[in-house]
Formats: sequence, structure tokens, C-alpha cells
Amino acid sequence: MALLALSGSSARASLNHRLIVWAAAQTELQVDVVRILDHQAPMFSVDVEAEIGIPETIQALFDQLAASDGLILATPEHNGGPPAMLKNTVDWLSRIDRKVFARKTLLLSTSPGPRGGITNLTHWANLIPHWGATVVGAHSLPRFNDAFDENGPVDPTFADAVRTSLKEFEKN
Repeated sequence: MALLALSGSSARASLNHRLIVWAAAQTELQVDVVRILDHQAPMFSVDVEAEIGIPETIQALFDQLAASDGLILATPEHNGGPPAMLKNTVDWLSRIDRKVFARKTLLLSTSPGPRGGITNLTHWANLIPHWGATVVGAHSLPRFNDAFDENGPVDPTFADAVRTSLKEFEKN
């Protein structure tokens, strides 16, 4: 079984990328960690699609996703919603296949603030099943700068919840 771990942040020094790297290390399954930054594309519109087709970067990400058995998505919250780059990528991916996320999916979010991106995380948990996903867990880590150190989350309850969700990928 192979998982794709997608960091949905447009920041190079992303807290969510650090979280997803930690999460990927918590399972013995094969995990390919990728950044949305490596799959940039022009802003989606039907006019741009008609002019250029599907961008190569999007097709490459789609192919990686299609080859995976599950998805771990870590995304920050921008003003209560998804980062524009991630939303744009999903818009492009869904043009290839509406059920682009037809696999088990673990959702993660963190931020320096007290809510840890929970508004956006809830949005994704409600939305991603429309693209075929089966959500196996959705976990928010508030106050990242205090709650995460060089070994990962300092709260064992959060760490155990993520590990429990990761075990769901191993079940048929």
C-alpha cells in the first residue's frame, strides 16, 4: 500500500509541511511526500483550459495521486478557507476526473493560532467526499509553535489520534 502525502501550503517554511512529514513517518506504509508548490499552475478557468489544456504539473500530480492507495492532506487555513493555490490545484485536478480523491483520506491542519485551522479542516472534511474521498480522520493541531517540537507533537493525545487514523489505511 502506498500513500501520497500532499502539503497544501504555498509557504516554503510551512508548518503544515512539517506536520505532514511527521505524520508520514508514523506509518510503515510507503509514503510519498509532495508539496503543492511543486505543482503550480495558472489560475483555472475554462478559457485557460481551452487554450492550454491540462498543465503538465497538474497531470503529474494527478498521476501520483492515481498511483496511490490513500491520501494524507495537510492544509493551512487562509482567512477561514483553503489556500488559493490548493483550491486552484483541486479545480484543475477535478477537470481530469471528478472523483479525483476516490480513496481513503486523512486530513490534517495546524497553525500558530488557537484554532489550528479547524474552520478550513471542517470545510475539507465536508467537501472532499464529493470528489470521492472517504475521510478516515481530520485532526487540527492548534498553537503549532508551542505544540510541536523536533520530535513532533508534544500532545500525546493528538499524536495517538493521527496514528490511529493512519491505521485505517491498512484496513480493507
